[in-house]
Amino acid sequence: MSNFRIVDNLHFDLPAEHERLFQGLFRRPAYIEPKYFYDEMGCALYAAICQLDEYYPTRTERAIFQDNRVEIAEAIGMGGIFADLGAGDCCKALGWLPFLQPDKYLAIDIAGPLLETALANMSPEFPEIEMVGLVTDFS
Repeated sequence: MSNFRIVDNLHFDLPAEHERLFQGLFRRPAYIEPKYFYDEMGCALYAAICQLDEYYPTRTERAIFQDNRVEIAEAIGMGGIFADLGAGDCCKALGWLPFLQPDKYLAIDIAGPLLETALANMSPEFPEIEMVGLVTDFS
């Protein structure tokens, strides 16, 4: 039995979205909102960028969390709901779930297929945690 579910709250008004894209593309300089980057190819590109030596934010965040995980977990407390904004592939949560032992993990992201795959892969490792993937645009 699966301990995760996906709630898809992502509803686009396509004419309005097209208008936003066109307006952005005709600006100088051209601009596209980041929410449009996170299709399958965009998610793969972002994952590759995060591995580059030149892209330090992911490594820096990981090091801060690694060095301070116990103290952060003590300050937050165990149980409750762990809400993960911009969860993506949920890799950050994998490091936190054993420490926080939440009752529920709420993974929120615009990339539905990525979120569903991540939760399907990690839910067997944490059968005691209810996992919910919320697909939405919170930009």
